[in-house]
Amino acid sequence: MRAVPGKLVLAAMLGLGLALVGGCGKKSPEAGDASVAKQAGPPRIVAPEPAFNAGKVKQGENVEHVFKVKNEGQAELVLEKAKSS
Repeated sequence: MRAVPGKLVLAAMLGLGLALVGGCGKKSPEAGDASVAKQAGPPRIVAPEPAFNAGKVKQGENVEHVFKVKNEGQAELVLEKAKSS
């Protein structure tokens, strides 16, 4: 079996993180009046662990990792259409 470089797995995980962040600026219908959201301040996504190195992974082996994200802003943070890569 050929080993899959850890950097490849890391790139896939970062792609997922970017997909999550990509939906942050969109306003959901449930968020309420836009003027209230602007007065309260925007959402602010924070990832305490923005990167993960899986090391050497054999081809066909599954690697799982959970990235925790937190909203430290004042407005509602909406994550839409998150995809892994």
